[in-house]
Amino acid sequence: MTSAARLAPALFAPVLFAVAASSSVAVAQGLPVTYVTQGAAIFTFAAPEGWTLRTGVDTSPDEMPEGVVPAPRVVSLMPEAGDGDMWVGLWSPPAIDGLDAAGAYLDALKTGVMDEAEVAETRDIAVGGLPGRLYLGEGARAGRPLSFSIATVDLGARVAVAAFIGDPGAREAHRDALAATLDSIAPAEAGR
Repeated sequence: MTSAARLAPALFAPVLFAVAASSSVAVAQGLPVTYVTQGAAIFTFAAPEGWTLRTGVDTSPDEMPEGVVPAPRVVSLMPEAGDGDMWVGLWSPPAIDGLDAAGAYLDALKTGVMDEAEVAETRDIAVGGLPGRLYLGEGARAGRPLSFSIATVDLGARVAVAAFIGDPGAREAHRDALAATLDSIAPAEAGR
């Protein structure tokens, strides 16, 4: 088992569904957002205007038992008028570099995120000139059918992950906002 596969469930599953209860909430105003974890700016993105943004929790490694890596901060976005039909999460998992390692990490996440998840298509993409990979598929959680698009973007030393998970049809309904969010991902400038 790869290190990504061992880390993924512990890093992600508890965070995805605990974010709402333990993070700051704001309504996006069309300004760029900088993803910061452990005091380091990793990447920037533009949140869709009017969407709810939750900053997630940034747990210090000092607060964790020895040998346990804290889950990455997950920034969540949801459309105000979507009635919970779409969830967007953006994060940068620690110790994952390169698209192949990110793919193994995501594969290990499937069982923690959905009861059933099937990737129907994988394709290489470019995001702002950076190499990326897009995974499209369907699944279910607690009997609720879901569709997903998950993109990984190689930032150099780290990888950004953008997950779009929603009811069937929600991806199409929010296509422009999701595409703009993905296209806006860029490495954070040094010193931010």
